[in-house]
Amino acid sequence: MAYAEITENGHPEHLSFFRRWFMSTNHKDIGTLYLIFACCAGLIGGMMSVAMRYQLMMPGGHLFGADHQAYNVVVTGHGLTMIFFTIMPALIFGFGNWFIPLMIGAPDMPFHGSTISAFGCSSRPSPCC
Repeated sequence: MAYAEITENGHPEHLSFFRRWFMSTNHKDIGTLYLIFACCAGLIGGMMSVAMRYQLMMPGGHLFGADHQAYNVVVTGHGLTMIFFTIMPALIFGFGNWFIPLMIGAPDMPFHGSTISAFGCSSRPSPCC
């Protein structure tokens, strides 16, 4: 079962929230984690886009003032966020974990432990895994 473990007496033991989502080996749960992460990163990238548009709304700019370097940082951050934290996790990892086992008829991903650990490495802001 994907959502419970069978105990010695044969009855399912329901998993806690953390254990169900962040220690799961179910390919659909891992794909959902990637999709949720991509949606959150998309909201952050969208807020950067709104800040850029607000800066360009009037001549002279109001949000960043005369600091053109801050505007360049936001433009670069927006591009990196939308490509590497929104599009790639959603399209490659999220839908890949969801649909590839279903398309090939497999019950699960072959290396699900490495898939969930790759999500842990890609979703936390740490330089080392």
